[in-house]
Amino acid sequence: MHVPSDAFQGRSPEIAARDALGRLFTAVAARATLAETLEREGAESETYLALKAYVDAHPIGRDGNDWLRGLMARDDAGSRAAGLRVLEARETYANEVFSFEEVREMVEKAVTEENDKLMADYVKRMLPKM
Repeated sequence: MHVPSDAFQGRSPEIAARDALGRLFTAVAARATLAETLEREGAESETYLALKAYVDAHPIGRDGNDWLRGLMARDDAGSRAAGLRVLEARETYANEVFSFEEVREMVEKAVTEENDKLMADYVKRMLPKM
């Protein structure tokens, strides 16, 4: 199957998926770091407060690396510490927790089921009304 080169701003579908997963992993790592910091250090810790404020004020958007770069560039020690923790959590999640094979299986199953349902709906609409 040929995918036109302009379909994803000149990127392959695999690169677009990589970028989307990178954003997801950054969001997962940020939320996991928030929860872990709250549990270990409490709601008044400098790291928790800095990360919570940053998460609330700055949606991750299109690029998780830019988001992290912004967090780590802040002047306060809490933000820098949080950024380092998010980096570590993101890598751990990608390398040890996330199941790429499970996602592949779920996507393949979902596409087949959704295609079957869409085709059945289409056929029902095309049949003459009795």
